Amino acid sequence: MTPDVDLNTHITDVLAMIESEELTGVTLVGHSFGGMVAAGVTARLRHPAVRRLICLDSPVPVDGDSIITVPPSATNSPRCAR
Repeated sequence: MTPDVDLNTHITDVLAMIESEELTGVTLVGHSFGGMVAAGVTARLRHPAVRRLICLDSPVPVDGDSIITVPPSATNSPRCAR
């Protein structure tokens, strides 16, 4: 871990794995901060590789949100499978 490792680093790593393995029908599960990563991966994919996004005790951001600005009620977002 270095100061250069941030949310974008995690998103890029997961995205690279999905694309390099040519995965389809993926279920991404994000817990806590991982929900931010999973939502970012889903937003950046160039093809519909992710079939389902599941958030466990995690906010689901929209463009421009950060882990600090997403309200706690966002954990009940309809964008996440329950």
